[in-house]
Amino acid sequence: ITNSKENIYSIDNLSKICHEKSLDLLIQSIEKLDDEIKDSKDRKTLFDIKGFYKRTIITVHGTITYKRRLYIDKKTGQYIFLVDKLIGIDKYSRLTDEAIKAVAKAALDLKSYSSAGQYALNGTPLSRQSVYNCLTKVEFENKKIKTKINAPVIHIAVDGFCVNYKNSSRKYEI
Repeated sequence: ITNSKENIYSIDNLSKICHEKSLDLLIQSIEKLDDEIKDSKDRKTLFDIKGFYKRTIITVHGTITYKRRLYIDKKTGQYIFLVDKLIGIDKYSRLTDEAIKAVAKAALDLKSYSSAGQYALNGTPLSRQSVYNCLTKVEFENKKIKTKINAPVIHIAVDGFCVNYKNSSRKYEI
């Protein structure tokens, strides 16, 4: 037994294998759920099958791609992915709700949109615009309460604050 990283029994390698297996299990569960929807009696009376389509979703644990069926409503003629509706994935969303919250929290902690996505999603690249969209979707618990101050004069005390003047490269302490 060796301590090298190439050892198939190393803790890092076993952890990676378990992580991949859990994502595969999630994909299989979603596809099995879609098969159960296809075989249900209610579905046969209300919806017809139109075809198969792939969907990629980014979760906190990794990116998954699964196949699901597109259905057409017999009464209205509208197209719908029933499995997406059942598991709570919006039509154009690429991120799960948990991933959106993690990205928003990371963006606030890191103060950098470009690195927040990779930090929160274990290396999955995410654009700055997607991180910004996550911030707009999340309602934060610590909302600042804005109150209007009706005072003629406000006194502000500053201690040890440095100001960098335009014409000088030195900082002066106020």
